[in-house]
Amino acid sequence: MHPARFKLCYPRYPRAYTKQGLIYQLFSMTDPTGFASLFVLLVEDNPADVFLVQEAIQREALQVRLEVVENGEDAIQIIQKMESEPPANCPDLILLDLNVPRQPGDQVLKRIRSSFRMGRIPVIVMSSSESPADRERLMKLGATDFFRKSASLGDFMKLGPLLRTFCGGTQGS
Repeated sequence: MHPARFKLCYPRYPRAYTKQGLIYQLFSMTDPTGFASLFVLLVEDNPADVFLVQEAIQREALQVRLEVVENGEDAIQIIQKMESEPPANCPDLILLDLNVPRQPGDQVLKRIRSSFRMGRIPVIVMSSSESPADRERLMKLGATDFFRKSASLGDFMKLGPLLRTFCGGTQGS
């Protein structure tokens, strides 16, 4: 197993689109060619949680291209861009924090599910909420899965095996 390294490419989209660089991209470099077989869009405003997601990917040695968006409004703009530009690559998986600024995660989830290009993409909603009602409400809105962000590193790292299920379970093995 090769250790994963991350390369920061900031910003990925033209400045007018990113509103001064709110979108950045991370590549997992587990494959010497730089090939990433899974494109994951992470909607998360907390840099510590972004780091923990990266760590979970690294521990599983997943070949992932991770793009991070820091708020719900920018996530919705990405959805609109992908709908208006058919050659734009849609993510294979979306990790969506429930409590992102400027547009809450549940509204972003509704917009994803109404998208003709992105409506069937798996969405894992992440939240520190332990409320069964929150989980049930999000699953009814179309979340594929719900991941509880724990203060425990060991519990947060369970995200890696969950992501592996969306990679066909064979990456990095």
